[in-house]
Amino acid sequence: MQSSISSSISFEAELVQLLRTMLQENPRQVIGIDGADGAGKSSLADLLGASLACRVIHGDSFIRNRGMPYPNILDLQSLKNEISAFTSLHKPVIVESVMLKLVLDALPAATTFDVYVRHSWPKGQLTKPELFDNVVDERDVIADDDLFCNHFSLPTLSIPRELIEYHKKWNPHIQADVVFEACFDPSHHG
Repeated sequence: MQSSISSSISFEAELVQLLRTMLQENPRQVIGIDGADGAGKSSLADLLGASLACRVIHGDSFIRNRGMPYPNILDLQSLKNEISAFTSLHKPVIVESVMLKLVLDALPAATTFDVYVRHSWPKGQLTKPELFDNVVDERDVIADDDLFCNHFSLPTLSIPRELIEYHKKWNPHIQADVVFEACFDPSHHG
């Protein structure tokens, strides 16, 4: 984490303005977007990329070794080359991936600004990241109506051990410069 901004933002326009100001001061930025599967990382990255005229690199585009754990599931050399291509030109780039800190550590590469997408909807597997603080087993993490911004009944959800261990070790939800609160609108999803 480079700055001490560390705030929570729930509207895309606020985040766009914050990043636009940052890019005006220094256009050579690597903006990282992290969060669980289904949190809305790709959608947010695409929106930010279009709004800020930044190249967006999606970690999922580099999946090559299905069945392997992160980061080995990815073609790390190609991902590193893609990031380097833009940073060497002094152009801003947005990199989004599940377990982004782990992925970047394997490259090695670093971000200059981090956004953690915290979602509050049941399609993804992660509820509130602070639940990881006391988790011993993925069965300890369940969906509860109070954990979701729209307060509707949900079945129990489990979180993969790999994601739990990542959050315990890397604390992306704590180390991020900004936590983006993504709320699910059930009227737009099945």
